[in-house]
Amino acid sequence: PLIITGNLYVSTQGKSTYRMCGVDADDKVPGLARLAAVVHRHGAKLVGQLNHCGRQVIVGHTGVDDPVSASAVSEPLMGTRPRALRADEIPGVIEAFASAAVRLRDAGFDGVQVHLAHGYLLSQFLTPHTNRRKDEWGGSLENRARIARAVVREVRRRVGPGTAVLLKMNGHDRLPGRRGLGTDECVQIARWLEADGADAIEVSNG
Repeated sequence: PLIITGNLYVSTQGKSTYRMCGVDADDKVPGLARLAAVVHRHGAKLVGQLNHCGRQVIVGHTGVDDPVSASAVSEPLMGTRPRALRADEIPGVIEAFASAAVRLRDAGFDGVQVHLAHGYLLSQFLTPHTNRRKDEWGGSLENRARIARAVVREVRRRVGPGTAVLLKMNGHDRLPGRRGLGTDECVQIARWLEADGADAIEVSNG
């Protein structure tokens, strides 16, 4: 059997909930290694899910006081008004995902799963409703997928061929009355990410 963890924040900026597990620093590796050892002792495989929540956070609840997103579009359920990531901050987000993937590999995990679904940060870049940028990270589908592709390529490069790289993606955004992704666009993104080194996709919804 295969176990995929709940989402692990890749940086403190990407922490979504109180007492959420993270893989943002090397001091997390020993504890994660103990988890991997327990799973392997029982004959299973373990994949760590990497995530940055973006705007989906209650400000002040997790220590995140400066929530970010692709664009400054409010999150209605949590009442969060994020600021748009500056272009010069985006390489740091890509690095955070890649470094976290290496930590999971070093902790003995069998693979990583990049979370691109459910309206978290990478999903916020993919979706027109939350990505209204006018630079190279917004506009066309190819531009909106740029950060996700850069994350997957760098994760694959850093963990090497012996670690599985999985994705979690929406098959449809389900955003009635808003500009969400449809299935055809999701399929195109999936094909790009396969070419970038992804091994498999868990298809989710909404």
